[in-house]
Amino acid sequence: MKKIEQLVNVRERTVKEVRQRLRQQDLSEQAIDETIETALRCGIIDETRYVEAFVLGKAHLGWGRARILQRLKSDGLSAEAMACAYKFLPSDSQEYASALKACEKRRVTSNDPRATLMRRLTQKGFSFEVAARATDEFLSR
Repeated sequence: MKKIEQLVNVRERTVKEVRQRLRQQDLSEQAIDETIETALRCGIIDETRYVEAFVLGKAHLGWGRARILQRLKSDGLSAEAMACAYKFLPSDSQEYASALKACEKRRVTSNDPRATLMRRLTQKGFSFEVAARATDEFLSR
């Protein structure tokens, strides 16, 4: 239990992540299951808190909604935790502002600046529509 507390004190963790860390400690599966169950019951591990911290942190770094959701799905979260992710995702206007800000971050020197900006934005997880709107507005300035 102390190991879980140390892990969660650094940052929020998923059940999957804690389980992997405990396996590295050569604990039996039964001991791991019991420890995780206790940690969940006591609120030491809380995937909803993890989702909130992750979504807000990545949105602040300029990630788009699609990339955030894709990463959360790969984290092995419960259906309940995934459902709560939507209330923390940036709104349409916040995502658009973030996409515009991403356009302004780096200079474009290619022959096709629209394609370059679109590629950058879609790689960051912005939808095609948001990327196109932000790119067109940025280039029209």
